[in-house]
Amino acid sequence: MSLTFLVCQAKKIDRISSASFLLIALLTNCVTANAQTVSVAGFSFGGESAAVEKRFPISAAAIEKLRFQDVTGSAAMSRKIMALARATKHSHLSLNTNQLVSIKNSDQALVVALVITNETVFVEKFQSHRKIFISIHGEALLFDFKAKTVIRSYPLNAMIFDAKVGEVASNDLESLAADLIYADDGKSLLHQFAKKLEVLSVPSPGTKTAQIKQVEISPEAITHYPNTLQSAGMPQSIIADEFSTILSAKTGVPLIPPNISGATAVMWVRFEDMNDYELKLPESDYAFQLNLKRFAKIQHSKNNVGSSYIYAAYIDIAFREPMGNITYLESELKNGEVAVVPAGREAGDDFPAYQDAIRGLFGKFADSVARQDLSWIAKAASAKDIQSQIKKTREILESCKK
Repeated sequence: MSLTFLVCQAKKIDRISSASFLLIALLTNCVTANAQTVSVAGFSFGGESAAVEKRFPISAAAIEKLRFQDVTGSAAMSRKIMALARATKHSHLSLNTNQLVSIKNSDQALVVALVITNETVFVEKFQSHRKIFISIHGEALLFDFKAKTVIRSYPLNAMIFDAKVGEVASNDLESLAADLIYADDGKSLLHQFAKKLEVLSVPSPGTKTAQIKQVEISPEAITHYPNTLQSAGMPQSIIADEFSTILSAKTGVPLIPPNISGATAVMWVRFEDMNDYELKLPESDYAFQLNLKRFAKIQHSKNNVGSSYIYAAYIDIAFREPMGNITYLESELKNGEVAVVPAGREAGDDFPAYQDAIRGLFGKFADSVARQDLSWIAKAASAKDIQSQIKKTREILESCKK
């Protein structure tokens, strides 16, 4: 073999190695260039400024309480969020935690924020005591600020049942709401938001989306809600929030925030800079429809101490592709939960037990979608082919995670 041949071969190999190195470098640069940075915008209420104190009176007071406790004053909640974001592992995206982004003057496209979208407060009289129920719903909301469009969301929810001797003052409710929103207990909305940052990702092009699109409640079922919760749209919002939170938590599927009013698909947000912003909700590829048909209360046992009842909820759940007019799941589901009613308990206080039945149904449905165990839903569903319906629903929702 000649020396000239060896030299030529060595040069050829060197050219191939250089080309390979250049290709790898170009690919690396492309990946780096395509990696999208998400900035943290902090905290917001869902709604315009004029409506915040009316829609979220307890939550707004709790946030105001935090502002006065914080030595730096305004944006105290947003700074809490940023501090937790810096301490959070977020391997699925590039999260900018250098500083809290100013929405008004931002040149950042992708932004994530904790948005409170609903609060439910119910105080019930029981002899000399007052029972308190507070539920606060929020979203870990990812949106494109330049396009003013929501991309995806992870629903959040914190609730508490409490009791107090005597009357309940507004300060009592505000303190409980403060714990639900920003307590350092690992369960508050603040800490739920931080956990969602760990799994938050920017969807790939063509990724499908799902949304709760419709909630109906029969006239018979609505009578079991307290009068204070029967105002137009409120019970429907509670059901949509509970279903979306439970489904997303158990399956890991991000959702588009519910749009059950049939109005223009937009949501308003008001950040701690006190400015209002309108965000467009994209048309989802798949839609859930819920219909609360009725409740049932069946006595299970009775003694001198009290009575044991089974509280049941019957709900139709459908999962469809609106554009193709395709139905993947449609069935009535039933669920019962046992509750003990003490002797002498006043009438009209069955609402918490019925809510347990609804949440239990949603939880078991979500478990069926997330796991392979279909033993509960096989008995609870009216549809004979529910197992194949659940399998198809699971496959579709998995495609929404990408």
